[in-house]
Amino acid sequence: FAGTAVGFSEQLGDIRSMSDIRNNFTRAPEAFCKKMLSSDAGSRRGSAASFLNISSSGNNLLETTSLLGSDPHKLQSYVNRLLDVRIQKWVMFSVAWNEIIDHFRQEDLVSDSEKQYLKFSSFEGFSLAIYLPVFQTAGEIENILLELEQPKEVVASGDEEFFAHILKSVTMRTVVSEVWELGSFLMLKMFGAAHNNDIVAVMNHIDRWTRDGSLCEHIKVDKMRTVIKNLIALITVLEKGLPRRKPVVLSKDGNVVRGTGMVESKTRVKPTGFRRTLSASAINRISNDSETLSNASPSPFAQSMTIQKGRVQKVVITDALRDQARDKARALIQSIRGITKDVDHEAKDVLDRLTFLISMENGFLWNDTYASTQLDTLAQNTLFAKVLTKVHGLVACLPDDVEPKSKEVRR
Repeated sequence: FAGTAVGFSEQLGDIRSMSDIRNNFTRAPEAFCKKMLSSDAGSRRGSAASFLNISSSGNNLLETTSLLGSDPHKLQSYVNRLLDVRIQKWVMFSVAWNEIIDHFRQEDLVSDSEKQYLKFSSFEGFSLAIYLPVFQTAGEIENILLELEQPKEVVASGDEEFFAHILKSVTMRTVVSEVWELGSFLMLKMFGAAHNNDIVAVMNHIDRWTRDGSLCEHIKVDKMRTVIKNLIALITVLEKGLPRRKPVVLSKDGNVVRGTGMVESKTRVKPTGFRRTLSASAINRISNDSETLSNASPSPFAQSMTIQKGRVQKVVITDALRDQARDKARALIQSIRGITKDVDHEAKDVLDRLTFLISMENGFLWNDTYASTQLDTLAQNTLFAKVLTKVHGLVACLPDDVEPKSKEVRR
């Protein structure tokens, strides 16, 4: 009877599946620190502050309300206020949790990809101290979109009322902050210096609308699914293609010799017979054809032809990843333009900058050399690769995709 009483009081047996873990995960840091730390842990001698006894106006704060700060309806607050004292509990819990997951990998109970999905993430130089495991956040984007698309019985009077259900969920709020910060980082790095000012200006406008509570006035938030769909397509293309990409090889004169991240096809046309001499008209015709083909080659990435000793060699070099990424990026920018309302000068500035980004001739979407060089640089950037994998898990994965398959781990 005593054991049964202890079991009920400790809520033993409540967690029976991966779904139960996700539903109760936000309670884990509080319970972990309560069990593993003394009551004065984290405090100096003579100080009333501690990890287990933090109060505000004499009232203990709940973990669900302090994780993301006291001002959850402001997007920038999501990003900045995670560095609250309470986040130290999450940091300590994340260290212990990651050690357990690493042990599972050493015992070969989980694969490398499953390990990445189960571990907390952290990126040096970013505003969030830690990022939730993908297995906890997978599928939340879909839940958020369903909530945004759900018809409202009463017209919301502002952002706080419109996003009320999302703001009540710690996981949903965290997903919004993570997608915003990490997604912005990926876009800035991919588009590069040529578009930096325009992208930063657009981000600042959206951030200001969020802080002012006027996001719904400027953005058709119920149409966000199109933007997320195009974002997922772009992230998926980059996540699959960049790990296999290698830098382009250039000759001394700056022309492309061969890029291992590209596809090169050759077609050779040999003259018939064994004639060693050509008539004057044939020589003129070949010379004219060679000059025409040379003038028709606009860039080192375009089609080029060479004629050597009576043999025509045709070399076509295309960058498949570049072309796919540009198509997806163009669709993403156009979808953002589509949900932006032209209601004031700030919204008009956003629309103008997005239009300029799409049409800029020497930018990512039109300049072959610039776009390929950007992707070559990103392929060598380990931080970009880690953030890309994290964002892919955030927006493109469902819970079943990221759960470990081992029965021992699930047990």
